[in-house]
Amino acid sequence: MKIWDIENLYYTLSPLLNPDVKRIEEELKIKFPKAYIDLLTIQNGGSIIYDSIHTEFESTWSKNHLPFTDIYGITYESVMTESITVLPEWGISGKNIVIGSGEGTYIFYLNYKISNENPSVWYFDTSNESTKEVASSFEDLLSKLYIHDYQEEDLHNIFYKAPSFQEIYERIGSKDKNEVFSGYLEWIGTNQQEEKLIDSLLNQIETSVDHDMLIFASEELTNLFLNRGSQYLSKERLIASLEKRNHPDLAIYIYMLREQSE
Repeated sequence: MKIWDIENLYYTLSPLLNPDVKRIEEELKIKFPKAYIDLLTIQNGGSIIYDSIHTEFESTWSKNHLPFTDIYGITYESVMTESITVLPEWGISGKNIVIGSGEGTYIFYLNYKISNENPSVWYFDTSNESTKEVASSFEDLLSKLYIHDYQEEDLHNIFYKAPSFQEIYERIGSKDKNEVFSGYLEWIGTNQQEEKLIDSLLNQIETSVDHDMLIFASEELTNLFLNRGSQYLSKERLIASLEKRNHPDLAIYIYMLREQSE
């Protein structure tokens, strides 16, 4: 199956290593879907030529689809330090492995709740913290991918009214951590006031004493840089801010930045 966007390698890791796959499976007592491993053998993660996945339910994005733009690769470090730890930070327990994303707000993951060998695929919406099955298997997920034809109006704006910047600033200034996360995600989605956004997230990385906020700001700013790039932020500056915290949970983001193709 031809799926990789070979001109966009931001999420692409070094070639897949079978010992890493076996070690993860043994330690977590799970089995990766064969179709997933076959795909990563060709290219170990990256952006795909599709941008959407069909759904049979309405979401904050649309009535019948979700954005799906990236499939994550596998290394022992990336899975054990990030892929299995992202969802617990949002209160989702169980044996789950993050495998993809769309538009920065939607996270897709293998759900091993029912079976350690045949996981279904679920999505998590960080904007309203909802989660739901989108495919019965990884193979089913692949069969539902397609390129959506956005024409006169973005369906996202039909079902969702973007907040004003005053509302965004109020959320970021909230004492409720989830409100702060939501405010930042809304801000990222606007593609506006980018310099101020970057300065705010860098300040969170450099000064926050809250672990969840530190990880959130590090992940979002890393993803923003790798996905879109910015004239207001250099790789060196972001790595320096992450390294300055000297926190083991930030190693994955430093690794991703250093692995980025020049």
